[in-house]
Amino acid sequence: MKRWGIPALIGVLLFAAVGAWAYKEHKDRTMLEVFMNNRYQMSFYNLINRVQNMEVLLAKSLAVAGDPDDTIIFSEIWLQSEGARENLTQLPVSSQVTARTAKFLAQAGDYARVKAREINNGQPLTEEEFNTLNTLYRQAEQLNKELYNMEARVSEGRLSITDIIRGAKEELQKGAPTNRPQDFQSIDRDMQGFPTLIYDGPFSDHLDRVQPVGLGDTTVNSDDARKIAREF
Repeated sequence: MKRWGIPALIGVLLFAAVGAWAYKEHKDRTMLEVFMNNRYQMSFYNLINRVQNMEVLLAKSLAVAGDPDDTIIFSEIWLQSEGARENLTQLPVSSQVTARTAKFLAQAGDYARVKAREINNGQPLTEEEFNTLNTLYRQAEQLNKELYNMEARVSEGRLSITDIIRGAKEELQKGAPTNRPQDFQSIDRDMQGFPTLIYDGPFSDHLDRVQPVGLGDTTVNSDDARKIAREF
C-alpha cells in the first residue's frame, strides 16, 4: 500500500464515524421532539377537558346551592382545577404569560375546597358566596371559550403546538416573552378583567396586599438596629 493510502483510509473512517454520529444525533433529536410535541398536545387537550368540566361543575354548584350534593360537586371542582393547573404548567409557555390564568385555576379549586369543608361542617352558602361562585363560573366560561377557539385553530391548521414550542425556545434564549404564544397572552389579559377574589384561603387576592404590622413607621439606622437586636 502506498504511503498516502493509510492516512486516506483513516480519514475515510473518521469521516464515516462522524457522519454516523451526526445521523444518530439527528435521529435522537427528532425522536425527542416528536415525544415532547406529543406530550404538549396531550397537556393542551387535557387542559381543555379539565376547564370544560370546571365550567359544568360550577354551573351545577349554582343550580343546587344548599343541597347536600354541594360537597361532592365542590370536591370535584377542586380536583378538576388542580388537574387543569398541572396541565397548564406542562405547556411550553412562560409563567409570565399564564400567571393570571394559573391563579384563577388555583383560586377556583381552593375556594371550592374551602366551601366543601364548610358545607360538610353544616355551614350553608351565603348570598355573597353564591355571587362569588357566579363570578368563578363566568371566568371558567370565558376561559373555556378562549381555549375552544384556540383548539379550533389547531384543528384547522392555523395554529400548532409547534408554534408554541418555538416561542418558548425563543423566550428561553431572549429571557423575555415573545409574541408567538399570543393566544395565551390574550387569554391572560381577559382573565385580568375579572374582580379579585377574597376568601379564607392561601390564594386569596387580599394576601398580595398584606402590609407588615410589626415594623412600625419609625426608620432606624444601623447602630440603632444593632442596639435593638442586642436588647432583644
